[in-house]
Amino acid sequence: MALVFGSINVDEFLAVPHIVRPGETISSTHITKKAGGKGANVAVALAKASARVLLAGQIGEDGEWVRALLNTYCVDTTHLLTTASVPSGRATIQISQEGENSIVLYGGSNQMAYGPPLPLSPATISHLLVQEEIVHADTTSAIVHAHNNKIKTVYNPSPLPPSHQLLEFPWHALSYLILNQGEAMDLYNSLVGQGQHTQHAHSHSQQSPQHLLDALTTHPLTASIQGVIITLGSEGLVARVKIDNTPHDYCLPSTKVNAIDTTGAGDTFAGYFVAACMSSSMSTHKSTHIELVLKNAMAAAALAVTKPGAMDAIPILSQVRAHLLTNGIECVL
Repeated sequence: MALVFGSINVDEFLAVPHIVRPGETISSTHITKKAGGKGANVAVALAKASARVLLAGQIGEDGEWVRALLNTYCVDTTHLLTTASVPSGRATIQISQEGENSIVLYGGSNQMAYGPPLPLSPATISHLLVQEEIVHADTTSAIVHAHNNKIKTVYNPSPLPPSHQLLEFPWHALSYLILNQGEAMDLYNSLVGQGQHTQHAHSHSQQSPQHLLDALTTHPLTASIQGVIITLGSEGLVARVKIDNTPHDYCLPSTKVNAIDTTGAGDTFAGYFVAACMSSSMSTHKSTHIELVLKNAMAAAALAVTKPGAMDAIPILSQVRAHLLTNGIECVL
């Protein structure tokens, strides 16, 4: 079973004629409420990939409907706590007629320290997945605890922590690092000492994905990580994964789709990647098998961007299998 330790949000979408200006009051023509949060999204991606998944996190009493929804996806919410003192995390999103958006985030219960111990027993948990929408100290302690229990740890640093936290991060306890090109550039800048997050558009022109991969897999802090994966959106990914301590490089194109909304692509990739790792014995993972695991996760992420939204857009396993078959790729799930 995989354990996801992360955020759960209530996302509210307001359709507006334009993004509200300071001092202005406007009317919304439509409101939609959906479940979100990176932790919840990744847990649902794992469940849709037919993996057994446990979600640990916190909601307010106003978020019990989210728990019920997660249960319908077969996500185990036994360790999803409800707090009466703080409401659930929120994202209020204005969407204009031109498609522009403006987002206000409220951490809510996601920003409360998680009290009870996590169920990190290697007898039941094979993989821990964490991100950065909850208390940072909880994220890092969970990684160390899981690593000490010989549980594979997977980290998506989104949103990216400040430089001082990155420099103090327990990279030695990490099995897999999954990040997009902008996050890879910002992490690179922090680790090499610039310490300032740069604008992504400018960053991308400075360092190629392969250079970022080389830098992150040879830096003294991050060199021990078993696998570093940098996703490149429609361009695919680059990755370096150690098999029996020998690094293997991958530069893989994405399958072609009609992209509509990229909101949940990263969460879908992470969930399906771990599900593919869980579906077969990692001890038999040759280089060609790791390549298939990456291609399976990319195919799921590609399908996710063909529909609006995040959680709703995550494809089920049968859809991913059909997409892989169409593109002549073996399914390992």
